[in-house]
Amino acid sequence: MTDDTDTRVTCIGCTSRQRGRFGLMVCATPKQAGLIVPRSTEQLELGADFATLPQHCPAHKPKPGAQP
Repeated sequence: MTDDTDTRVTCIGCTSRQRGRFGLMVCATPKQAGLIVPRSTEQLELGADFATLPQHCPAHKPKPGAQP
């Protein structure tokens, strides 16, 4: 049985995913995304595996033409 109402998304297609220090990808809105980060953190480095796994993210802003 498949569920066509799956609302999970990936970081790959999100406008909050940006290039950070040393070319690593970061989430620019980790607190809004519900990730647990220190109070002073404004960006969070994303591991390659994490960025490609479907997940629920309240801060997801799709890139134009990107797949969820």
